[in-house]
Amino acid sequence: YEYPRTRMVADFIGQTNLLPAVVNRPGEVSLIDGQRIYADAQAPPGSEVTLTLRPEKVRLAPADHEGPCRAVNALIGWVQRRVYMGSTLSYEVELGEVKLRVRHENAPGVPTFAAGDEVCVEFAPESCTPLDD
Repeated sequence: YEYPRTRMVADFIGQTNLLPAVVNRPGEVSLIDGQRIYADAQAPPGSEVTLTLRPEKVRLAPADHEGPCRAVNALIGWVQRRVYMGSTLSYEVELGEVKLRVRHENAPGVPTFAAGDEVCVEFAPESCTPLDD
C-alpha cells in the first residue's frame, strides 16, 4: 500500500493520484505543466515516469499561511470540490493541468476549505514514488 511498484497495485488497494512527470535529475521531476517537485525518481534525466501519491499523504493549508508554502513540495492550487465523508473530507484540488485527490481528517482544529478556495498543497518527497510500469 505505502510503496506500490505497479499501477495495478496502486489502483487495487485504496485510492491514489497518478502523476505523469519527466525526470530532471535523480530526485527531481517536472509535472506535465512544468511544476518541479522532489520525488524518489532515480531514472535517467529526460525519462518519463508516473508517480503515485496517496490522498492521505497530502496536506492542505490556506495559501497565505505564514507567507509562502513551507514544505519541500509545496504548490498553489484551487479546491474544485469537497465531499463530506463523515470522519474525513475528500477534496479535488487543481494544480494547473494536474488534479489531486486529497483526504483530510474531519476533526476540530483541522482547517476546512470550500470550492474555489486557494490552497497550499504540501507533501513529502518520500510520499511521491515512481511506478515501474
